[in-house]
Amino acid sequence: MNWEAIGAVAELAGALGVIVSLVYLAKQISTTNKNVEQNTTALFNQGEHASLDAILKMNLHQVANREVAELMSKAYSDHSALDAVDRFRFSIQLLTSFESHQTFFLQNYRDSAGPETWAYYSRVMDDYLKIPSVANWWRASNKNFEPNFIAYVDKKLPGN
Repeated sequence: MNWEAIGAVAELAGALGVIVSLVYLAKQISTTNKNVEQNTTALFNQGEHASLDAILKMNLHQVANREVAELMSKAYSDHSALDAVDRFRFSIQLLTSFESHQTFFLQNYRDSAGPETWAYYSRVMDDYLKIPSVANWWRASNKNFEPNFIAYVDKKLPGN
């Protein structure tokens, strides 16, 4: 065997080594991408579940606490009958609710909320804004929310 033949065999072995390395690298990249996708999905699900949990706790508080339920019922039907303390309490309840809705809006906006969850909360927002005292509170109190959320809610207001 001459030196040219040995050189050709060495080049072939080197080329084969490069091909094997590229196949291995492609497999590693694919595995890493799958792991990142799974971890991202898990994080999105945790965020969605935390938001849902916060809303459920707020709703349970309204149901379990007769005084809060009466406040909300009174505020929905005749906001003008509320005294200053009850108007403040009603405002805090709405602020908490709208902040939760904004969280879901932003998760949806960033493609990190499940479409079914967002569709549900979008319908809830539609119904919520049909209550005159809620719509009036929003118009007076929306300045500190995220601009895209403000535009979204404003489009849903009755008469818009």
